[in-house]
Amino acid sequence: MPETPPNPTRLHDLDALRAFAMLLGIVLHTLLSFTGQWWIVRDESSSPIFQWTVEVIHGFRMPLFFLLSGFFTMMLWKRWGTRALLWQRTKRIVFPMILALLTIIPCMWASLAYAFSTTPEGGDLRELWSAAAQGDTQQVIGLLATGQDVNELDPLYGVAPLAHASLYQHTDTMLALIARGADINVRTANGDTPLHTAAFFGLEASARILIDAGADTRLFDREGRTPELLTLISKQVTVPAAEMLGLGDWETISTGRERIVEMIAEARGGEPSGDGAPSNAGAGAKSEAWRNTLDRLMSRDVFSHLWFLWFLCWLLLGFVLVAPIATRLPGVPRALVATPLMLVWALPITLVFQVMMHSGGFGPDTSTGLVPMPHVLGYYAVFFFGGALLFAYDGAIRALTKRWWAFVLLALGAFLLSEELRHGSTLASLGSARTTALAEDVAQVLFTWTTSLFLIGLFGVLFARERYWVRFVSDSSYWLYLAHLPMVIFGQAFARSTDLPGWLEAGTIIVVVTGLLLISYRWCVRYTPIGRLLNGRRTKTADRATKARLAGVSASVE
Repeated sequence: MPETPPNPTRLHDLDALRAFAMLLGIVLHTLLSFTGQWWIVRDESSSPIFQWTVEVIHGFRMPLFFLLSGFFTMMLWKRWGTRALLWQRTKRIVFPMILALLTIIPCMWASLAYAFSTTPEGGDLRELWSAAAQGDTQQVIGLLATGQDVNELDPLYGVAPLAHASLYQHTDTMLALIARGADINVRTANGDTPLHTAAFFGLEASARILIDAGADTRLFDREGRTPELLTLISKQVTVPAAEMLGLGDWETISTGRERIVEMIAEARGGEPSGDGAPSNAGAGAKSEAWRNTLDRLMSRDVFSHLWFLWFLCWLLLGFVLVAPIATRLPGVPRALVATPLMLVWALPITLVFQVMMHSGGFGPDTSTGLVPMPHVLGYYAVFFFGGALLFAYDGAIRALTKRWWAFVLLALGAFLLSEELRHGSTLASLGSARTTALAEDVAQVLFTWTTSLFLIGLFGVLFARERYWVRFVSDSSYWLYLAHLPMVIFGQAFARSTDLPGWLEAGTIIVVVTGLLLISYRWCVRYTPIGRLLNGRRTKTADRATKARLAGVSASVE
Protein backbone atom coordinates (compact mmCIF):
# COMPACT_ATOMS: atom_id res chain seq x y z
CA MET A 1 0.00 0.00 0.00
CA PRO A 2 1.24 3.54 -0.68
CA GLU A 3 2.31 5.64 2.26
CA THR A 4 -0.14 8.39 3.15
CA PRO A 5 1.38 11.77 2.31
CA PRO A 6 1.63 14.40 5.03
CA ASN A 7 -1.58 16.17 5.99
CA PRO A 8 -2.34 19.24 3.88
CA THR A 9 -2.93 22.56 5.59
CA ARG A 10 -5.99 22.17 7.80
CA LEU A 11 -9.06 24.24 7.16
CA HIS A 12 -9.79 24.85 10.82
CA ASP A 13 -13.29 26.26 10.39
CA LEU A 14 -14.56 23.43 8.18
CA ASP A 15 -12.83 20.89 10.40
CA ALA A 16 -14.65 22.36 13.41
CA LEU A 17 -17.94 22.41 11.53
CA ARG A 18 -17.63 18.75 10.58
CA ALA A 19 -16.99 17.94 14.24
CA PHE A 20 -20.00 20.07 15.23
CA ALA A 21 -22.21 18.03 12.90
CA MET A 22 -20.91 14.80 14.44
CA LEU A 23 -21.37 15.96 18.03
CA LEU A 24 -24.93 17.07 17.35
CA GLY A 25 -25.66 13.37 16.94
CA ILE A 26 -25.30 12.99 20.72
CA VAL A 27 -27.80 15.80 21.26
CA LEU A 28 -30.19 14.39 18.68
CA HIS A 29 -30.23 10.84 20.03
CA THR A 30 -30.58 12.08 23.61
CA LEU A 31 -33.52 14.37 22.87
CA LEU A 32 -35.42 11.67 20.98
CA SER A 33 -36.43 10.24 24.36
CA PHE A 34 -38.15 13.50 25.27
CA THR A 35 -40.07 14.32 22.08
CA GLY A 36 -43.25 12.36 22.82
CA GLN A 37 -42.58 10.32 19.66
CA TRP A 38 -41.38 6.74 19.46
CA TRP A 39 -37.86 5.99 20.61
CA ILE A 40 -36.11 3.09 22.34
CA VAL A 41 -36.65 4.81 25.70
CA ARG A 42 -39.68 7.05 25.93
CA ASP A 43 -39.64 9.52 28.81
CA GLU A 44 -42.83 11.07 30.16
CA SER A 45 -41.13 14.49 30.40
CA SER A 46 -41.73 15.35 26.76
CA SER A 47 -42.02 18.79 25.20
CA PRO A 48 -42.68 20.25 21.73
CA ILE A 49 -39.46 22.23 22.16
CA PHE A 50 -37.49 18.98 22.15
CA GLN A 51 -39.39 17.82 19.06
CA TRP A 52 -38.61 21.05 17.18
CA THR A 53 -34.97 20.82 18.18
CA VAL A 54 -34.74 17.25 16.89
CA GLU A 55 -36.40 18.25 13.62
CA VAL A 56 -34.02 21.16 13.08
CA ILE A 57 -30.92 19.05 13.80
CA HIS A 58 -32.11 16.10 11.70
CA GLY A 59 -33.03 18.46 8.88
CA PHE A 60 -29.47 19.64 8.20
CA ARG A 61 -26.91 17.63 10.22
CA MET A 62 -26.11 14.69 7.96
CA PRO A 63 -26.55 16.59 4.66
CA LEU A 64 -24.03 19.13 5.99
CA PHE A 65 -21.69 16.31 7.01
CA PHE A 66 -21.79 14.79 3.51
CA LEU A 67 -21.34 18.22 1.91
CA LEU A 68 -18.14 18.69 3.90
CA SER A 69 -17.06 15.10 3.24
CA GLY A 70 -17.32 15.68 -0.49
CA PHE A 71 -15.33 18.89 -0.15
CA PHE A 72 -12.50 17.19 1.75
CA THR A 73 -12.56 14.17 -0.56
CA MET A 74 -11.98 16.38 -3.58
CA MET A 75 -9.24 18.25 -1.70
CA LEU A 76 -7.39 15.04 -0.86
CA TRP A 77 -7.81 13.65 -4.37
CA LYS A 78 -6.41 16.81 -5.94
CA ARG A 79 -3.37 16.81 -3.65
CA TRP A 80 -2.66 13.11 -3.27
CA GLY A 81 -4.22 11.21 -6.16
CA THR A 82 -6.56 8.24 -6.31
CA ARG A 83 -4.40 5.51 -4.72
CA ALA A 84 -3.44 7.55 -1.67
CA LEU A 85 -7.03 8.76 -1.27
CA LEU A 86 -8.38 5.21 -1.29
CA TRP A 87 -5.79 4.01 1.23
CA GLN A 88 -6.40 6.96 3.53
CA ARG A 89 -10.18 6.47 3.41
CA THR A 90 -9.82 2.75 3.96
CA LYS A 91 -7.91 3.45 7.19
CA ARG A 92 -10.26 6.20 8.35
CA ILE A 93 -13.59 4.70 7.30
CA VAL A 94 -13.53 0.97 6.47
CA PHE A 95 -11.33 -0.30 9.32
CA PRO A 96 -13.10 1.75 12.05
CA MET A 97 -16.48 0.66 10.69
CA ILE A 98 -15.56 -3.02 10.91
CA LEU A 99 -14.13 -2.66 14.41
CA ALA A 100 -17.19 -0.71 15.58
CA LEU A 101 -19.52 -3.38 14.20
CA LEU A 102 -17.65 -5.97 16.25
CA THR A 103 -17.49 -3.96 19.48
CA ILE A 104 -19.80 -0.95 19.77
CA ILE A 105 -22.88 -2.55 18.17
CA PRO A 106 -22.87 -5.49 20.67
CA CYS A 107 -22.64 -2.88 23.45
CA MET A 108 -25.71 -1.23 21.99
CA TRP A 109 -27.57 -4.56 22.09
CA ALA A 110 -26.76 -4.75 25.78
CA SER A 111 -28.05 -1.22 26.31
CA LEU A 112 -31.25 -2.10 24.44
CA ALA A 113 -31.79 -5.13 26.67
CA TYR A 114 -31.31 -2.98 29.76
CA ALA A 115 -33.66 -0.28 28.47
CA PHE A 116 -36.41 -2.77 27.66
CA SER A 117 -36.00 -4.53 30.99
CA THR A 118 -36.60 -1.27 32.88
CA THR A 119 -39.71 -0.24 30.92
CA PRO A 120 -42.68 0.09 33.31
CA GLU A 121 -45.14 -2.71 32.63
CA GLY A 122 -48.56 -1.48 31.64
CA GLY A 123 -47.52 2.17 31.80
CA ASP A 124 -50.25 4.65 32.64
CA LEU A 125 -52.98 3.54 30.26
CA ARG A 126 -56.46 4.66 31.14
CA GLU A 127 -59.99 3.60 30.35
CA LEU A 128 -60.49 2.70 26.67
CA TRP A 129 -56.86 1.90 25.89
CA SER A 130 -56.40 -0.12 29.09
CA ALA A 131 -59.59 -2.07 28.41
CA ALA A 132 -58.41 -2.83 24.87
CA ALA A 133 -54.98 -3.95 26.12
CA GLN A 134 -56.63 -6.24 28.70
CA GLY A 135 -59.13 -7.67 26.21
CA ASP A 136 -62.16 -6.45 28.17
CA THR A 137 -64.53 -6.35 25.20
CA GLN A 138 -67.65 -5.38 27.15
CA GLN A 139 -65.93 -2.39 28.73
CA VAL A 140 -64.58 -1.33 25.34
CA ILE A 141 -68.08 -1.44 23.88
CA GLY A 142 -69.47 0.52 26.82
CA LEU A 143 -66.80 3.23 26.60
CA LEU A 144 -67.32 3.62 22.86
CA ALA A 145 -71.05 4.02 23.48
CA THR A 146 -70.27 7.13 25.53
CA GLY A 147 -68.82 8.82 22.46
CA GLN A 148 -65.09 8.16 22.84
CA ASP A 149 -63.12 8.20 19.58
CA VAL A 150 -62.33 4.64 18.55
CA ASN A 151 -59.12 5.80 16.81
CA GLU A 152 -57.79 8.17 19.47
CA LEU A 153 -54.16 7.58 20.42
CA ASP A 154 -53.35 7.14 24.09
CA PRO A 155 -51.37 10.06 25.55
CA LEU A 156 -48.47 7.95 26.87
CA TYR A 157 -47.50 5.58 24.06
CA GLY A 158 -49.31 7.13 21.10
CA VAL A 159 -51.17 3.88 20.27
CA ALA A 160 -54.82 3.43 19.25
CA PRO A 161 -57.17 0.93 20.99
CA LEU A 162 -57.02 -1.46 18.02
CA ALA A 163 -53.23 -1.56 18.21
CA HIS A 164 -53.36 -2.29 21.96
CA ALA A 165 -55.79 -5.17 21.43
CA SER A 166 -53.76 -6.45 18.50
CA LEU A 167 -50.53 -6.46 20.49
CA TYR A 168 -51.94 -9.03 22.93
CA GLN A 169 -54.02 -10.87 20.30
CA HIS A 170 -57.38 -10.14 21.93
CA THR A 171 -59.24 -11.14 18.79
CA ASP A 172 -62.77 -10.60 20.13
CA THR A 173 -61.87 -7.08 21.19
CA MET A 174 -60.26 -6.42 17.82
CA LEU A 175 -63.41 -7.53 15.99
CA ALA A 176 -65.57 -5.35 18.25
CA LEU A 177 -63.38 -2.31 17.57
CA ILE A 178 -63.37 -2.93 13.82
CA ALA A 179 -67.14 -3.35 13.80
CA ARG A 180 -67.43 0.07 15.48
CA GLY A 181 -65.30 1.94 12.98
CA ALA A 182 -61.69 1.35 14.03
CA ASP A 183 -59.29 2.28 11.26
CA ILE A 184 -57.48 -0.91 10.20
CA ASN A 185 -54.42 1.13 9.16
CA VAL A 186 -54.41 3.53 12.11
CA ARG A 187 -50.91 4.87 12.74
CA THR A 188 -49.12 4.99 16.03
CA ALA A 189 -47.07 8.05 16.96
CA ASN A 190 -44.15 6.18 15.38
CA GLY A 191 -45.95 5.72 12.07
CA ASP A 192 -46.58 1.97 12.50
CA THR A 193 -49.90 0.34 11.67
CA PRO A 194 -51.27 -2.56 13.75
CA LEU A 195 -50.09 -4.89 10.99
CA HIS A 196 -46.53 -3.56 11.31
CA THR A 197 -46.56 -4.44 15.01
CA ALA A 198 -48.14 -7.85 14.42
CA ALA A 199 -45.53 -8.68 11.78
CA PHE A 200 -42.64 -7.55 13.96
CA PHE A 201 -43.71 -9.74 16.92
CA GLY A 202 -45.06 -12.63 14.82
CA LEU A 203 -48.63 -12.19 16.11
CA GLU A 204 -50.34 -14.60 13.74
CA ALA A 205 -53.92 -14.35 15.08
CA SER A 206 -53.89 -10.55 15.04
CA ALA A 207 -52.37 -10.44 11.57
CA ARG A 208 -55.08 -12.75 10.22
CA ILE A 209 -57.87 -10.51 11.48
CA LEU A 210 -56.19 -7.36 10.20
CA ILE A 211 -55.46 -8.76 6.74
CA ASP A 212 -58.95 -10.26 6.40
CA ALA A 213 -60.39 -6.85 7.35
CA GLY A 214 -58.44 -5.21 4.53
CA ALA A 215 -55.24 -3.94 6.15
CA ASP A 216 -52.86 -2.44 3.60
CA THR A 217 -49.81 -4.72 3.44
CA ARG A 218 -47.73 -2.23 1.45
CA LEU A 219 -47.76 0.77 3.79
CA PHE A 220 -44.38 2.10 4.96
CA ASP A 221 -43.41 3.00 8.48
CA ARG A 222 -41.19 6.02 9.13
CA GLU A 223 -38.09 4.01 8.24
CA GLY A 224 -39.53 3.03 4.86
CA ARG A 225 -40.37 -0.56 5.87
CA THR A 226 -43.47 -2.59 5.04
CA PRO A 227 -44.95 -5.07 7.55
CA GLU A 228 -43.31 -7.93 5.63
CA LEU A 229 -39.89 -6.32 5.94
CA LEU A 230 -40.29 -6.00 9.71
CA THR A 231 -40.30 -9.79 9.91
CA LEU A 232 -36.56 -9.59 9.09
CA ILE A 233 -35.56 -7.59 12.17
CA SER A 234 -32.82 -9.41 14.05
CA LYS A 235 -33.21 -11.58 17.14
CA GLN A 236 -31.00 -9.22 19.16
CA VAL A 237 -33.48 -6.37 18.66
CA THR A 238 -36.71 -8.37 18.79
CA VAL A 239 -36.29 -10.62 21.82
CA PRO A 240 -35.69 -7.91 24.47
CA ALA A 241 -38.80 -6.04 23.32
CA ALA A 242 -40.87 -9.23 23.26
CA GLU A 243 -39.69 -10.27 26.73
CA MET A 244 -40.52 -6.86 28.14
CA LEU A 245 -44.07 -7.09 26.76
CA GLY A 246 -44.49 -10.80 27.54
CA LEU A 247 -45.03 -11.76 23.90
CA GLY A 248 -43.28 -15.12 23.67
CA ASP A 249 -39.89 -16.55 22.84
CA TRP A 250 -37.85 -16.29 19.64
CA GLU A 251 -39.07 -19.63 18.27
CA THR A 252 -42.70 -18.57 18.63
CA ILE A 253 -42.01 -15.20 17.05
CA SER A 254 -40.09 -16.74 14.13
CA THR A 255 -42.86 -19.23 13.41
CA GLY A 256 -45.48 -16.50 13.55
CA ARG A 257 -43.45 -14.30 11.24
CA GLU A 258 -43.19 -17.07 8.62
CA ARG A 259 -46.94 -17.54 8.61
CA ILE A 260 -47.58 -13.81 8.42
CA VAL A 261 -45.32 -13.58 5.36
CA GLU A 262 -47.46 -16.31 3.77
CA MET A 263 -50.65 -14.40 4.64
CA ILE A 264 -49.28 -11.22 3.06
CA ALA A 265 -48.31 -13.11 -0.08
CA GLU A 266 -51.81 -14.57 -0.31
CA ALA A 267 -53.36 -11.14 0.20
CA ARG A 268 -51.31 -9.82 -2.72
CA GLY A 269 -52.82 -12.35 -5.07
CA GLY A 270 -50.30 -15.19 -5.17
CA GLU A 271 -49.77 -18.43 -3.28
CA PRO A 272 -46.64 -18.22 -1.14
CA SER A 273 -43.58 -20.02 -2.41
CA GLY A 274 -40.59 -21.27 -0.51
CA ASP A 275 -38.74 -17.96 -0.72
CA GLY A 276 -41.71 -15.90 0.40
CA ALA A 277 -42.50 -14.58 -3.08
CA PRO A 278 -45.76 -15.22 -4.97
CA SER A 279 -45.47 -18.38 -7.06
CA ASN A 280 -46.20 -16.72 -10.39
CA ALA A 281 -44.53 -18.47 -13.29
CA GLY A 282 -41.67 -17.20 -15.40
CA ALA A 283 -39.97 -13.84 -15.28
CA GLY A 284 -42.62 -12.30 -13.03
CA ALA A 285 -41.85 -14.71 -10.18
CA LYS A 286 -38.11 -14.21 -10.59
CA SER A 287 -38.56 -10.44 -10.59
CA GLU A 288 -40.66 -10.62 -7.43
CA ALA A 289 -38.06 -12.84 -5.76
CA TRP A 290 -35.27 -10.41 -6.63
CA ARG A 291 -37.32 -7.51 -5.27
CA ASN A 292 -37.94 -9.40 -2.04
CA THR A 293 -34.25 -10.19 -1.69
CA LEU A 294 -33.32 -6.59 -2.36
CA ASP A 295 -35.90 -5.36 0.13
CA ARG A 296 -34.43 -7.66 2.77
CA LEU A 297 -30.93 -6.36 2.13
CA MET A 298 -32.14 -2.77 2.38
CA SER A 299 -34.32 -3.25 5.46
CA ARG A 300 -32.29 -5.51 7.72
CA ASP A 301 -30.64 -3.29 10.31
CA VAL A 302 -26.89 -3.94 9.99
CA PHE A 303 -25.13 -0.65 10.66
CA SER A 304 -27.38 1.19 13.14
CA HIS A 305 -25.90 4.68 13.74
CA LEU A 306 -22.79 3.69 11.74
CA TRP A 307 -24.72 3.77 8.46
CA PHE A 308 -23.00 7.02 7.39
CA LEU A 309 -19.64 5.18 7.17
CA TRP A 310 -21.16 2.63 4.81
CA PHE A 311 -22.66 5.44 2.72
CA LEU A 312 -19.23 7.10 2.52
CA CYS A 313 -17.81 3.86 1.09
CA TRP A 314 -20.41 3.86 -1.69
CA LEU A 315 -19.95 7.57 -2.42
CA LEU A 316 -16.17 7.28 -2.43
CA LEU A 317 -16.40 4.47 -4.97
CA GLY A 318 -18.64 6.67 -7.11
CA PHE A 319 -16.22 9.55 -6.73
CA VAL A 320 -13.13 7.68 -7.94
CA LEU A 321 -15.09 6.47 -10.94
CA VAL A 322 -16.63 9.82 -11.86
CA ALA A 323 -13.97 12.40 -10.93
CA PRO A 324 -11.36 11.50 -13.61
CA ILE A 325 -14.06 11.61 -16.28
CA ALA A 326 -15.61 14.85 -14.96
CA THR A 327 -12.27 16.67 -15.15
CA ARG A 328 -12.24 16.10 -18.91
CA LEU A 329 -15.71 17.55 -19.44
CA PRO A 330 -16.59 21.24 -19.89
CA GLY A 331 -16.75 22.98 -16.53
CA VAL A 332 -19.85 24.40 -14.88
CA PRO A 333 -19.89 28.22 -15.04
CA ARG A 334 -18.34 29.58 -11.86
CA ALA A 335 -21.41 31.71 -11.16
CA LEU A 336 -23.44 28.51 -10.71
CA VAL A 337 -21.07 27.34 -7.98
CA ALA A 338 -19.62 30.38 -6.21
CA THR A 339 -22.83 32.41 -5.88
CA PRO A 340 -26.34 31.74 -4.52
CA LEU A 341 -27.23 30.73 -8.09
CA MET A 342 -25.95 27.32 -6.98
CA LEU A 343 -29.34 26.80 -5.37
CA VAL A 344 -30.98 27.08 -8.80
CA TRP A 345 -29.72 23.60 -9.71
CA ALA A 346 -28.99 22.15 -6.26
CA LEU A 347 -32.55 22.53 -4.94
CA PRO A 348 -34.37 20.77 -7.84
CA ILE A 349 -31.91 17.86 -7.92
CA THR A 350 -32.23 17.38 -4.16
CA LEU A 351 -36.01 17.65 -4.43
CA VAL A 352 -36.10 14.65 -6.78
CA PHE A 353 -34.94 12.44 -3.91
CA GLN A 354 -36.75 14.33 -1.13
CA VAL A 355 -40.17 13.56 -2.63
CA MET A 356 -39.36 9.84 -2.38
CA MET A 357 -38.90 9.95 1.41
CA HIS A 358 -41.28 7.69 3.37
CA SER A 359 -40.88 8.95 6.92
CA GLY A 360 -43.44 11.74 6.76
CA GLY A 361 -41.35 13.69 9.26
CA PHE A 362 -38.91 16.55 8.90
CA GLY A 363 -35.65 15.49 7.29
CA PRO A 364 -34.46 12.50 5.26
CA ASP A 365 -35.12 8.81 5.83
CA THR A 366 -32.56 6.61 7.53
CA SER A 367 -31.12 3.59 5.73
CA THR A 368 -29.14 1.13 7.84
CA GLY A 369 -29.23 -1.96 5.63
CA LEU A 370 -26.47 -3.72 3.72
CA VAL A 371 -27.83 -2.21 0.50
CA PRO A 372 -28.59 1.51 0.89
CA MET A 373 -32.06 2.66 -0.08
CA PRO A 374 -31.51 4.26 -3.51
CA HIS A 375 -33.43 7.45 -2.77
CA VAL A 376 -31.52 8.01 0.48
CA LEU A 377 -28.13 7.33 -1.13
CA GLY A 378 -29.06 9.62 -4.03
CA TYR A 379 -30.12 12.36 -1.61
CA TYR A 380 -26.79 12.37 0.20
CA ALA A 381 -24.90 11.99 -3.07
CA VAL A 382 -26.21 15.42 -4.12
CA PHE A 383 -24.57 17.00 -1.09
CA PHE A 384 -21.40 14.92 -1.33
CA PHE A 385 -20.74 15.77 -4.97
CA GLY A 386 -21.93 19.34 -4.38
CA GLY A 387 -19.18 19.65 -1.78
CA ALA A 388 -16.65 18.18 -4.21
CA LEU A 389 -17.69 20.76 -6.79
CA LEU A 390 -17.23 23.58 -4.28
CA PHE A 391 -13.59 22.59 -3.79
CA ALA A 392 -13.01 22.19 -7.52
CA TYR A 393 -13.55 25.94 -7.95
CA ASP A 394 -10.90 27.72 -5.93
CA GLY A 395 -12.45 29.99 -3.31
CA ALA A 396 -16.01 29.08 -4.31
CA ILE A 397 -17.09 27.98 -0.84
CA ARG A 398 -15.92 31.25 0.70
CA ALA A 399 -17.55 33.36 -1.99
CA LEU A 400 -20.80 31.44 -1.75
CA THR A 401 -21.14 31.79 2.02
CA LYS A 402 -19.82 35.30 2.63
CA ARG A 403 -23.40 36.57 3.05
CA TRP A 404 -24.18 33.85 5.56
CA TRP A 405 -26.62 36.06 7.47
CA ALA A 406 -28.98 36.03 4.48
CA PHE A 407 -29.05 32.24 4.44
CA VAL A 408 -30.12 32.04 8.08
CA LEU A 409 -33.16 34.20 7.30
CA LEU A 410 -34.10 31.90 4.41
CA ALA A 411 -33.57 28.83 6.61
CA LEU A 412 -35.83 30.20 9.35
CA GLY A 413 -38.57 31.04 6.87
CA ALA A 414 -38.32 27.59 5.24
CA PHE A 415 -38.59 25.80 8.60
CA LEU A 416 -41.63 27.82 9.70
CA LEU A 417 -43.28 27.21 6.33
CA SER A 418 -42.70 23.48 6.62
CA GLU A 419 -44.13 23.42 10.15
CA GLU A 420 -47.22 25.27 8.99
CA LEU A 421 -47.73 22.90 6.07
CA ARG A 422 -47.31 19.80 8.24
CA HIS A 423 -49.14 20.85 11.38
CA GLY A 424 -51.13 23.94 10.50
CA SER A 425 -54.38 24.26 8.63
CA THR A 426 -54.37 27.62 6.89
CA LEU A 427 -51.86 26.98 4.11
CA ALA A 428 -52.55 23.24 3.96
CA SER A 429 -56.22 23.93 3.16
CA LEU A 430 -55.39 26.06 0.13
CA GLY A 431 -54.41 23.17 -2.13
CA SER A 432 -54.68 19.43 -2.61
CA ALA A 433 -52.83 16.96 -0.40
CA ARG A 434 -50.33 16.34 -3.20
CA THR A 435 -49.66 20.04 -3.65
CA THR A 436 -49.21 20.52 0.08
CA ALA A 437 -46.79 17.58 0.27
CA LEU A 438 -44.74 18.99 -2.62
CA ALA A 439 -44.61 22.44 -1.04
CA GLU A 440 -43.48 20.87 2.22
CA ASP A 441 -40.70 18.99 0.42
CA VAL A 442 -39.55 22.21 -1.26
CA ALA A 443 -39.44 23.94 2.13
CA GLN A 444 -37.42 21.10 3.64
CA VAL A 445 -34.87 21.11 0.82
CA LEU A 446 -34.52 24.89 1.02
CA PHE A 447 -34.02 24.66 4.79
CA THR A 448 -31.33 22.02 4.48
CA TRP A 449 -29.24 23.86 1.90
CA THR A 450 -29.56 27.34 3.41
CA THR A 451 -28.81 26.10 6.94
CA SER A 452 -25.71 24.29 5.68
CA LEU A 453 -24.43 27.36 3.83
CA PHE A 454 -25.22 29.61 6.80
CA LEU A 455 -23.19 27.40 9.15
CA ILE A 456 -20.24 27.23 6.75
CA GLY A 457 -20.15 31.02 6.64
CA LEU A 458 -20.63 31.42 10.39
CA PHE A 459 -17.86 28.97 11.26
CA GLY A 460 -15.63 30.72 8.74
CA VAL A 461 -15.99 33.86 10.85
CA LEU A 462 -15.71 32.23 14.28
CA PHE A 463 -13.08 29.52 13.76
CA ALA A 464 -10.82 30.65 10.95
CA ARG A 465 -7.86 30.81 13.37
CA GLU A 466 -6.37 27.66 14.82
CA ARG A 467 -7.21 26.96 18.47
CA TYR A 468 -5.86 23.95 20.29
CA TRP A 469 -9.09 23.11 22.13
CA VAL A 470 -11.08 23.30 18.89
CA ARG A 471 -8.61 21.00 17.20
CA PHE A 472 -8.75 18.57 20.12
CA VAL A 473 -12.57 18.46 20.06
CA SER A 474 -12.51 18.07 16.28
CA ASP A 475 -10.17 15.11 16.59
CA SER A 476 -12.27 13.56 19.34
CA SER A 477 -15.64 13.95 17.58
CA TYR A 478 -15.24 10.82 15.47
CA TRP A 479 -14.66 8.66 18.55
CA LEU A 480 -17.46 10.38 20.45
CA TYR A 481 -20.01 9.69 17.74
CA LEU A 482 -18.97 6.07 17.22
CA ALA A 483 -19.19 5.23 20.94
CA HIS A 484 -22.00 7.44 22.26
CA LEU A 485 -25.24 5.58 21.51
CA PRO A 486 -24.98 2.70 24.03
CA MET A 487 -24.17 5.21 26.78
CA VAL A 488 -27.04 7.49 25.75
CA ILE A 489 -29.55 4.62 25.86
CA PHE A 490 -28.31 3.55 29.31
CA GLY A 491 -28.62 7.14 30.49
CA GLN A 492 -32.14 7.52 29.12
CA ALA A 493 -33.27 4.29 30.76
CA PHE A 494 -31.87 5.43 34.11
CA ALA A 495 -33.30 8.97 33.81
CA ARG A 496 -36.77 7.58 33.08
CA SER A 497 -37.00 6.35 36.67
CA THR A 498 -36.43 9.84 38.10
CA ASP A 499 -38.90 12.68 38.56
CA LEU A 500 -36.56 15.38 37.25
CA PRO A 501 -37.67 17.87 34.58
CA GLY A 502 -37.02 16.71 31.03
CA TRP A 503 -34.59 19.52 30.25
CA LEU A 504 -32.48 18.57 33.29
CA GLU A 505 -32.51 14.86 32.44
CA ALA A 506 -31.55 15.51 28.81
CA GLY A 507 -28.88 18.05 29.73
CA THR A 508 -27.35 15.71 32.29
CA ILE A 509 -27.18 12.82 29.82
CA ILE A 510 -25.53 15.02 27.16
CA VAL A 511 -22.97 16.48 29.58
CA VAL A 512 -22.12 13.17 31.29
CA VAL A 513 -21.86 11.13 28.09
CA THR A 514 -19.82 13.79 26.30
CA GLY A 515 -17.57 14.34 29.31
CA LEU A 516 -16.87 10.64 29.85
CA LEU A 517 -16.13 10.09 26.17
CA LEU A 518 -13.80 13.10 26.02
CA ILE A 519 -11.90 11.70 29.00
CA SER A 520 -11.77 8.26 27.38
CA TYR A 521 -10.52 9.83 24.15
CA ARG A 522 -7.73 11.71 25.90
CA TRP A 523 -6.48 8.84 28.06
CA CYS A 524 -7.53 5.69 26.19
CA VAL A 525 -7.74 6.56 22.48
CA ARG A 526 -5.81 9.62 21.27
CA TYR A 527 -2.26 8.25 21.56
CA THR A 528 -3.14 4.61 20.86
CA PRO A 529 -3.46 2.57 17.65
CA ILE A 530 -7.21 3.26 17.74
CA GLY A 531 -6.58 7.01 17.74
CA ARG A 532 -4.08 6.61 14.91
CA LEU A 533 -6.70 4.71 12.93
CA LEU A 534 -9.36 7.37 13.49
CA ASN A 535 -7.33 10.56 13.12
CA GLY A 536 -3.75 9.74 12.20
CA ARG A 537 -0.70 9.81 14.44
CA ARG A 538 -0.89 12.07 17.50
CA THR A 539 1.86 12.39 20.13
CA LYS A 540 1.94 14.14 23.48
CA THR A 541 5.16 15.93 22.51
CA ALA A 542 3.63 17.31 19.33
CA ASP A 543 0.51 18.40 21.22
CA ARG A 544 2.60 20.25 23.80
CA ALA A 545 4.51 21.97 20.99
CA THR A 546 1.27 22.98 19.29
CA LYS A 547 -0.16 24.45 22.49
CA ALA A 548 3.05 26.35 23.11
CA ARG A 549 3.13 27.65 19.54
CA LEU A 550 -0.44 28.86 19.72
CA ALA A 551 0.32 30.50 23.07
CA GLY A 552 3.20 32.39 21.45
CA VAL A 553 5.87 30.51 23.37
CA SER A 554 8.82 28.86 21.61
CA ALA A 555 8.98 25.13 22.19
CA SER A 556 11.33 22.44 21.10
CA VAL A 557 10.21 19.04 19.94
CA GLU A 558 11.88 16.24 21.84
